[in-house]
Amino acid sequence: MNIDTEIQRVKEDIEILKTKLKTLENLKENRKGKSIRDIIDRWWDDIFSLHSSWDKDTCTDDLADQIELYILMKCNKDT
Repeated sequence: MNIDTEIQRVKEDIEILKTKLKTLENLKENRKGKSIRDIIDRWWDDIFSLHSSWDKDTCTDDLADQIELYILMKCNKDT
């Protein structure tokens, strides 16, 4: 394995994680009054505009993260 290729791959992974962290932080702040449909619509728009370079697995992981956060926040709100 070429070390330069590995460095580039890690840098790309870091950028994806930074973006996901920022997205999750924003979602946490903006979750009040949002429906699951609102969350999915926003995700769809983001995938095809902001994150168009993401592969299928990254996109799916991001959607799963957003749905999990939505459920957790709903559960915490109801308790």
